[in-house]
Amino acid sequence: MSLKYIEFLTPGTLYYKPISQYNDESNKGTFIIQKLNVDLWNQNKDENWHYCINKKNELPKQGWKIHITATLEEAQKTLDNVTPYLIEKNISFKFVPAYQELLFKNSKNGDRSSSGKFITIYPKDTREFLDLLTILENLIISLHRGPYILNDKQWNGSNVFFRYGGFVPMYTIYKGVSVPAIITPDGAKIPDLRNPYYELPSFIEEPKVIKEMTKKMDKLFENEDTSKFDELEVLSALHFSNGGGVYKVKKNNQTLVMKEGRPETGLDRLKLDGFKRIKIEKDTLKKLNSKPYVVDFYDYFEIWENNYLIEEYLEGINLQEYIAQNLPF
Repeated sequence: MSLKYIEFLTPGTLYYKPISQYNDESNKGTFIIQKLNVDLWNQNKDENWHYCINKKNELPKQGWKIHITATLEEAQKTLDNVTPYLIEKNISFKFVPAYQELLFKNSKNGDRSSSGKFITIYPKDTREFLDLLTILENLIISLHRGPYILNDKQWNGSNVFFRYGGFVPMYTIYKGVSVPAIITPDGAKIPDLRNPYYELPSFIEEPKVIKEMTKKMDKLFENEDTSKFDELEVLSALHFSNGGGVYKVKKNNQTLVMKEGRPETGLDRLKLDGFKRIKIEKDTLKKLNSKPYVVDFYDYFEIWENNYLIEEYLEGINLQEYIAQNLPF
């Protein structure tokens, strides 16, 4: 390693902190809920989910499902607030069973379409689904904002999200691969695609209360200042991760890089999310802006929940590509 980097790697400097300062061994372990009556509930657990299926209410094959998101620190408290009501009302649900699994789900390399989903709730019909939205919002209204769930719609800016999809395992062939499915009114199976954005099946219309909520939230976002973002022309996506995308952009005929940071998700082994990493990179680049071997800082701004760093774009290949092309073996 070149000695020119030593000043940035020495413990106690502006650019380096020993990993021990980030380690937090608290809150690790298995998440727990109250003991369930075995005559009323079936419970199963695997490494991804702890299933609590009520025997009294038969689970529909598909419908409006609700997801509850939570920060790592408040995951157990979220369970404590939400599950007693679900148990009392005989509403089936599942939750991520352990701290480490939730950390992995929300990690930088986690699946973007499932990130943030801590509790999944299965209402028996649309009426129960709509009632639950407000009830659940009030149960967890005092808790911190959890990760945003990309393929769901958010209810009133809360930690309650929802989408229409399958409740029980159903599959169909899509592009030669077996994928989760839902059933159309005429009985055909179509893919229940888990894309990282909210979309509805063609045969489903949102209830009126959802449409009204959407209009209300859209009106609030109209006041958001997006001028700095609007000045940029996105040319291509360079990289996607759970913590946010990296884009090649253009402004005033100059090619730049735009890095996006998402809060409470894209967690690394120091439990820093994409939003915090972008802020750290911004602060560091500004301190190093006079150094000839560091990319130039151009701009930084925050829009809605996310933040964006604009920096110099350099033509070339990364180290992994260089090694693959030049390794003598």
